Amino acid sequence: MVKVLLIQHILGWGLAIIVSFIVLETLEGASRMIRKTSGGYKVVSKTGKNLGGPYSNKKKARRRLRQVEYYKNRGK
Repeated sequence: MVKVLLIQHILGWGLAIIVSFIVLETLEGASRMIRKTSGGYKVVSKTGKNLGGPYSNKKKARRRLRQVEYYKNRGK
């Protein structure tokens, strides 16, 4: 939320609203890629392929998801 307020101050309301929607959409997409199972949290691709886990808590699963996204996009 602090980042959105800072962006509002710098860019104005119109761009801040667009940026906040992008941030929320990204967070929502990440939550769909982390699934809770009986063994813990797993990171899965959009097609359902297991990308890591199970992890004991959601924070560790998010960290793994960031690693996957980094290596997926590092050449761009």
